[in-house]
Amino acid sequence: MTHHLYGIEAGLAWKHCNEFSKAVPKEYDFCSRIDQYRRSAGSGDMVNTMLNYGYSLL
Repeated sequence: MTHHLYGIEAGLAWKHCNEFSKAVPKEYDFCSRIDQYRRSAGSGDMVNTMLNYGYSLL
């Protein structure tokens, strides 16, 4: 049961990030929340940096 819930959560998180990326202007160079192919470590782009900072405040 728990593994099933993790799968649902992962799917919803992917859909959320996919829709969120459509709202971010192109000049911010945001592709996804986790863009492992374009950066080796750290937040990388400005949008992910701001999201990480916001989540840390929460």
